[in-house]
Amino acid sequence: MSSDTRVRGPERDGGLPPRGEAPGRKTRPAYTDRRQIWYGMGKRGSDEKGTVAQLLHDVPTLFAEVFVLGFPAIAYVYVADFDGGAGLSGPTFVLWITMTAVGTAIHAGLVRPPFTEFLGWVTLSPSLVVLRVVYYNLVLIGGVHASAAIGSLAGDGTSGLVAAVAIGTFAMLVFPALADAVARRRG
Repeated sequence: MSSDTRVRGPERDGGLPPRGEAPGRKTRPAYTDRRQIWYGMGKRGSDEKGTVAQLLHDVPTLFAEVFVLGFPAIAYVYVADFDGGAGLSGPTFVLWITMTAVGTAIHAGLVRPPFTEFLGWVTLSPSLVVLRVVYYNLVLIGGVHASAAIGSLAGDGTSGLVAAVAIGTFAMLVFPALADAVARRRG
């Protein structure tokens, strides 16, 4: 086994799953310590990074993914909560950050998503980008309203924020399995 590969998955081919066995999944970052680096002016390379550095490298990817593809829902919530009376801003922010954190942990291979065989996040194929847009917006809109309702029923904003963490964690843990099913159907 090469020095840049962690033992997190099957012990085949240096720990990586064979090509084509994980359709719709980007497994390399989850199984290796190496990350791609862009030096500018068309120069690229890769570097071996520790766990913290890997997370710092992977966070912007998931942060941007959830924000950009979930922007319609985020914009809707902040426009709907413009006067501050609906109480949607806090749960939205907590849900968004939770989705980013859990997605980053899956991308880095620290968490194995349930109902799947492999570590790693979902690829950016066109059908899976469309799935992300629909899924993220539904999770954000539904999760924010559910969290706000839970907080309102409990009479405590903290319980709504805890609900947002639970909803965001669950949504990101099951998303790779959903993406696997879509990729296999399209495949």
